[in-house]
Amino acid sequence: MLQGGMSDFATRRILVVDDEATICRLIEVILAPEGGAILQAADGAAALARVAEGGIDLVLLDVRMPGTDGIEVCRRIRELPAGADLPIVLVTGLADGETLARGVEAGADDFLSKPFQPEELVARVRNLLRLRAYREAAELAARRGRLIAEVAGAVAVCRDYDGLLQQLHAALSPSLPFDCAAIFDADGGHLQLKALRGDQTMAGEIPPLAWDERGWDERAREGVVHLVTAHERDEAVAAMLRVLGCAHAAGIPVYGAGALRGLFVFGRRGALSADDLAALGRISPHLANAVDDVRLHVRTEHLLRARAELSQLVVHDLQNPLSAARSHLELALDPEIDDAERPAILRDARRALDRGIALVSDLLDTSAAEEGRLRLDRQPAELREMCREVAEQYGPRHGAAYDIRITGSGPVHASVDHKLMYRVLENIVGNATRYVGQGGRVELSVTRSGDQAVVSVANDGPALAPGVRAWLFQKYAGDPPTGRTGGLGLYFCRLVVEAHGGTIRETAPQVGVRFEISLPAGAASPRRALDLSA
Repeated sequence: MLQGGMSDFATRRILVVDDEATICRLIEVILAPEGGAILQAADGAAALARVAEGGIDLVLLDVRMPGTDGIEVCRRIRELPAGADLPIVLVTGLADGETLARGVEAGADDFLSKPFQPEELVARVRNLLRLRAYREAAELAARRGRLIAEVAGAVAVCRDYDGLLQQLHAALSPSLPFDCAAIFDADGGHLQLKALRGDQTMAGEIPPLAWDERGWDERAREGVVHLVTAHERDEAVAAMLRVLGCAHAAGIPVYGAGALRGLFVFGRRGALSADDLAALGRISPHLANAVDDVRLHVRTEHLLRARAELSQLVVHDLQNPLSAARSHLELALDPEIDDAERPAILRDARRALDRGIALVSDLLDTSAAEEGRLRLDRQPAELREMCREVAEQYGPRHGAAYDIRITGSGPVHASVDHKLMYRVLENIVGNATRYVGQGGRVELSVTRSGDQAVVSVANDGPALAPGVRAWLFQKYAGDPPTGRTGGLGLYFCRLVVEAHGGTIRETAPQVGVRFEISLPAGAASPRRALDLSA
């Protein structure tokens, strides 16, 4: 038996054309176990009549028949609307090249030589039916694709509700003419009119229409809401019909995240037929999918742009420490350099490489955090000492043109993951030093406020623009007017600090920039995975 539904004999009708009844009977006996229907025709005229009626899936056609031979019958079948794509197998005892060439020219798909083996017959029929099934599936997919493409294309060129409705109305009008159309956005328990098209004139604002979310949800999930039958029990529908100015209307729901997001409503002065509603029912899922696909496309384009911008930022940030390390190493290899200076130069090269490695670690750990794979290894730490170690990397001893200092008194303890928190401080202090001018000041303050250990890092450089604070700690975020982007550094800091049960913010001082990190002071808490749900 055939395997797979697409090529199953059970749903197929095979026409056997042969003037010898015994041959027809033999083929029927061979194919009968496979299922399906075997029809017979004794000559070309009968075969053409059968094919013209439609419903035939394959023809087994004898070449040598009285009157019109099989090759000519094949040619005429191809001229019939129902026979243009019909699989045709020529059955012949003539295996010469001329016969085969004439058969191919007439449109035959395959040949079967007499006498034939049953296995060969079944195999050839199975193969052609399978190919036909594939072609039918492809054609069906193409038809559905064209419908989706038309709707999606109408949506894709729009940037607002009015343009969207105009394009949809134009796309659907040839097959589904309506007198008016509207888009209602389902938001907060109301249907808000967003766009309206038709020859009616609406004066003033249309107020939001209250709606029963549960009732609408049940009706809309059926695919098409027949608003005429619904308005008697739903005031929102009655109000919608008044807005449209049509006595009859149907709604096509659009879903997002499993909830009703809005309705495309098409109205007509005359009654809606069953065929109209059935047509809308077929369009409904395609329209909803097309809208979702376009919105997904917009989001994807945004993410791709953000990823490209982030990649450029990462490359730029990596280039700086790597270039610095190379310069230091080239300087250390210079034979004219005093040997006493080489250790300091090599230490500078190592610090530059450490900065590059830290950036790569930020990328890897951020990815692990987002996937829930990064865990904290908490240990007691004295935060002032940790800040002092970080400050030494950026101090005047290493050629800084600014003053960096630590304020506050007394030890301040917290339980932190040393490596992660050290990198957080490196990121914050690095940001502070990057935007301070020559002769400026960077100040690290470590204090305790109640049960919180507070670390602040401030500089006296330029203040942040108000709009920057809205995206400062977000991944991939940026400020299009200025071209400034946040990268991953501060986003990584937020993840780590929040995983420690703390907070991080920029406090908007009068002068410069001030970051403040608050952490639970004292003993360690149980290990906690980084959580991105916030």
